[in-house]
Amino acid sequence: MNELEYLIKKFPPQFKVNLSIQNISFTVLTNSAELARKLHDYLALYTREGDGKPGHLFYAIVGEIDIDREKLIDIPRTQSKKMVKEAAYDTREGRIILKKRTGVVVLQEHDVRAVVGDLVSNINQVINVIDEVFITDYLKQGYVLLHSSAVADRHGNGIVFTSESGSGKSTMAVAMLEHGFHYLSNDRVLLKAKDERVTILGVPKKPRLNPGTILVLPRLHQLLTPEEILKYSKLTPDELWHLEDKHDLDVDRIYGTGTTVTQAELAMCFILDWKLGGGPMTINRIPEEDSIRALTPMVVNLDPARKQTSLSHGVENELKEIAKRVICYRVSGAVDIAGLAWKVVNLQSTHSTPPSSMAEADTFKRNEATQ
Repeated sequence: MNELEYLIKKFPPQFKVNLSIQNISFTVLTNSAELARKLHDYLALYTREGDGKPGHLFYAIVGEIDIDREKLIDIPRTQSKKMVKEAAYDTREGRIILKKRTGVVVLQEHDVRAVVGDLVSNINQVINVIDEVFITDYLKQGYVLLHSSAVADRHGNGIVFTSESGSGKSTMAVAMLEHGFHYLSNDRVLLKAKDERVTILGVPKKPRLNPGTILVLPRLHQLLTPEEILKYSKLTPDELWHLEDKHDLDVDRIYGTGTTVTQAELAMCFILDWKLGGGPMTINRIPEEDSIRALTPMVVNLDPARKQTSLSHGVENELKEIAKRVICYRVSGAVDIAGLAWKVVNLQSTHSTPPSSMAEADTFKRNEATQ
């Protein structure tokens, strides 16, 4: 009996959540009614009734499983991310991955994945695995995955903010919501050049915000307790910037039903190359040939062993096609979230155009019309 068979026998799944993300179907089986409810609420935009096409199969098991910890090998991250978050080893049927911070275990056997642990408290671990499979399916269709957040205006014209971790991508996306924009994606976007445009697909995940972002936006204060607000208010801007204490933002609950959308057409890209304590913020348009070089480091590597060190020929070509169609800007100097948000609003009003046909307008769907 392999690990997956043993897991299912030990924790028989009794609850099901059916999902449809873009045109990809998922079936999540779990032994926890509470987890099924939380997944249904978290992924409300993508849940579907009935069985329909089963698509990808997942097991989300609340419980514990024994793994061979002596076989675990740390999975290295990029130089800018020194803290190792995962360790793994290969099995006869697939691969076992340990999430070090939460203790959650991911089993991969052929086309089936199982996530095991305290998933009610760590629902993002389940969402991450679902998102990884969703992303992989679209990468096979020629899309490029960027480390970016994204929003869209009311016409479906999208804006991407891209940078390394901890540079304010999520904060910029939420700052744009304050100006009436729609939410597309928090940390990953899928891009593909089609005809004269670039399609953006959002990755289903709520923004995860640190206290520094929450404190400056009064309507987000409800994400913290009064005691937390008092505690964090005493920290310096530098301390808040480097603080890691993530809180999930339910975008449609706070900003209104329909704020979250699933896709748009990319109009502008902002590469965040700023830092705390820098000089005055500057925004400079990047020539097409330089855009390719600037975007290359932002391409995300999903190789579980991190063995891939360079872009494939197909990804390089797709980046070139994207750079031809999109206006890119480099943002340098000091971090100025509010200042950049106003600049983006002004630039977008200049470049923004409504969809040229009803067919294009239909691709920019609100929450209640996506399914």
